[in-house]
Amino acid sequence: MLLVILEPLVTFAFAALALLGLLTTLFFYLVGPPDFPLWTMLALSLGFAIALVPYHALIRLLSSGFKDATCVLGIENSLPQTLGIAVVRHRHGQRSIAARRMR
Repeated sequence: MLLVILEPLVTFAFAALALLGLLTTLFFYLVGPPDFPLWTMLALSLGFAIALVPYHALIRLLSSGFKDATCVLGIENSLPQTLGIAVVRHRHGQRSIAARRMR
């Protein structure tokens, strides 16, 4: 829950740091000192942008509540039909897997 609440702040901060780092790198590359650490700054900026991917994946994983692994993978509807099983939704939102009778 806390990750979801902080998501806009974290996304804004990391995206701003990535963009600011990229623009700073470009500026200092064009007019700055010759010994400016270009690749280090580019890697740092890219790292801030890439850090958002696992953060959003963690939010998605934890928000599913580990009820069904197929939900996290995004194949909730196709996998159970392929395996001949049914995902049953109960009154309280719980899920269980039941064997489907093959015709």
